[in-house]
Amino acid sequence: MSRKMRRKIRSYIVFTSLPYRIIVYFALPVVVAATGFWAGTQGIGDGGVMFAAVLLPLAEIISDNWLFNGIQSRDMAKMDYLKTSGRGMAVMRDALVMDLLRKFLTAAGSMALCAAAIELWKAGGMPGAPEGMSMGGMAGTGIFARDFSGIVGRFHWVGILFYFVLLSWFLSVLGTFLSRYACMVWINMLIGYIASILAALGLFGIGLWQYIWFLAAFAGAAGVLAGVLAVKAAMKKVEGGYYDK
Repeated sequence: MSRKMRRKIRSYIVFTSLPYRIIVYFALPVVVAATGFWAGTQGIGDGGVMFAAVLLPLAEIISDNWLFNGIQSRDMAKMDYLKTSGRGMAVMRDALVMDLLRKFLTAAGSMALCAAAIELWKAGGMPGAPEGMSMGGMAGTGIFARDFSGIVGRFHWVGILFYFVLLSWFLSVLGTFLSRYACMVWINMLIGYIASILAALGLFGIGLWQYIWFLAAFAGAAGVLAGVLAVKAAMKKVEGGYYDK
């Protein structure tokens, strides 16, 4: 790991408490993946990954209340210590960028773990898997299909996974950006619920599975744009407070 990357990680960690790191870095992706896996075993198969993708934005947006709560609000608080450091602005920027990267890694990791667990379960490698179940035996139709990999093929199934990773990441970033204009957790919850509803509506994108890689690229580009907007807006507000504007 380069010195620059280590510096960026330290800048991010300085804003987090130990309980936050335990919950968000480790518990959150495990719980999201486990919940998606549980949903998959209840009859929706590969749809459990989509369930995880719907759940993740809500969890991310609520948890941001413990990190950069209200950083873009009129009454921004708890940032005065940045004024005492010549590197205060650089530390803030690095932390914001690393938070975007952490959100992406959480989305990718939790959904990959969920998908792998469901595949193992379908193959009979876990207790409770249906006896003699074949991939085609869980086919279903349309967006209610339970075995996407068996219907659309591995290439497009991987595209579906990327699509939901990037869609979930985009909505998490956009939702946290909007929630940082307020300081109340109920605002985070409300925005989180809306983001999860939008993620659920994204299920209909599977109907265009032939073009799923294009949809994934679009979701990724939207996530990058939302991330740039989130960093610029927060930095503008912090800089204004830095100079007492």
